Amino acid sequence: MAASAEAGHHANRVYTDHDGDFHLNGAKFLNSDENDIAAQLDVLDTLVAAELTFVDGAVEGAVTASKVVVANSAGAIVDADLILDSTNEINVQIGGVGLLALDDAAISGNAAATDTVGQDCYVETQDAGGTATTAKAGGLYNIKTGDGSASTGNFAGGAGGAFDLVSGGGGANSGGASGQAGGAGGALGITTGAGGTTDDTGSDNGGAGGAMTLTTGAGASSTAGTGDGGAGGAFTVAVGAGGATTAGASGAGGAFSATSGAGSTSALAFNGGVGGASSLVSGAGGSATGTGASGKSGGAGGALAITAGVGGLTDDDAAGEVGGAGGTVTITSGAGGLGSAGTSTGGAGGNVVLVASAGGTGNTAGVEGAVIARGIQFLKPNLNNTAGAAATLTGAQMLGGIIVGTPTADPSAYTTLTGAQITALFATQPLTGDSFELTIVNIAATNKVISLVAGGSGMTVTGEDLIENATDAGAGIPASGTFVFVNTDGGDTWVAYRK
Repeated sequence: MAASAEAGHHANRVYTDHDGDFHLNGAKFLNSDENDIAAQLDVLDTLVAAELTFVDGAVEGAVTASKVVVANSAGAIVDADLILDSTNEINVQIGGVGLLALDDAAISGNAAATDTVGQDCYVETQDAGGTATTAKAGGLYNIKTGDGSASTGNFAGGAGGAFDLVSGGGGANSGGASGQAGGAGGALGITTGAGGTTDDTGSDNGGAGGAMTLTTGAGASSTAGTGDGGAGGAFTVAVGAGGATTAGASGAGGAFSATSGAGSTSALAFNGGVGGASSLVSGAGGSATGTGASGKSGGAGGALAITAGVGGLTDDDAAGEVGGAGGTVTITSGAGGLGSAGTSTGGAGGNVVLVASAGGTGNTAGVEGAVIARGIQFLKPNLNNTAGAAATLTGAQMLGGIIVGTPTADPSAYTTLTGAQITALFATQPLTGDSFELTIVNIAATNKVISLVAGGSGMTVTGEDLIENATDAGAGIPASGTFVFVNTDGGDTWVAYRK
């Protein structure tokens, strides 16, 4: 409402004209803060009658179909279906500083002021309410991309919307000063919630930590015609390559580590918690259940490959330059825990188990899988195991791989442990067919023979049990003997076979 004078009246005069309109010629409209709000009143002057009706009936905190949005006393705007519609980017600010930008295209202009860190943004669902006797779950947070549309014609269905979770790139360093590195890329952390504690004096357990599942989509079935079923979605975890350089050493490739959780310590008279299991399992092959078609096979189980990286080449022809070594593959079981108090015993070291599975049953059974080791092999026997006169072998001697004997009697009996004692040497119950080898070397200078004797219940020696001395070897009895100890029942029965 502009301050203008009617013809014949002074520009600063206050009056009512012949039509009853009130005039404040040249006046300012001041609010309680002494600020001129004439411009805002001019906006109201543009409202049409229908919109003024909406304004007159506006409810606090509600949204009406007009140019006016009214917040309630808490600053909230309430509507059953609130829509923010913009032809350009939508920006959310806190304290006048950009917080979040939304657009239907890549966003490139959402930057902080010069020499200012980017604004943090936290999105959190609501914590649960409730009482001490009716605890409730926290609010679910779900982000989902759109489904692809179906196709009823001779076309492929639409792909589901992609989902990208990308942290920010590190800033470049273009100053050229020595020692100034580029900025690190933004970290990306996905962490499930910790389990809740319990102070119940009974047998109630603490809450389990939140599970984390990353699952790709299953391939769709082909229900008509001769088309193949769709492949399951691939799952790829790739760490970044090292950066190139024009002078110094090139950057190392990013490390990849997958670590299960450690078991918790117990300060009471209870066992410590078991460390979390870690499992890497490829998919099972699909069944072939159709009838009438010959030659159809079940699908092969998914392959699982653990492959170290190839060494880098060198194209420098200078003397002494060599290509990089191939990466080492190391499989290490966990060390046993210390027995650090009183008469406690240290924990057994973890086993490394390589299992080739049995072939499938059928009219003709499938061939059992093999454990294949190609290339040069190194084993680590204990070369400090020695024995002299007749002796009962210790567990360390039997599992050490080699015993160097100097017998003093003829024969000198080297007696094994019982079957149960041998079984107890292993951290895990041996299975039927599990075996280990023991080689006994006779280095006596005179005619003294070693005899391997079964140590009682559960133990049998099969084959030649004598080991001649080095001086007299050649009379059909060698100066060393290797015995394969085989578990025959998955329990405490062992047979030593002379190789």
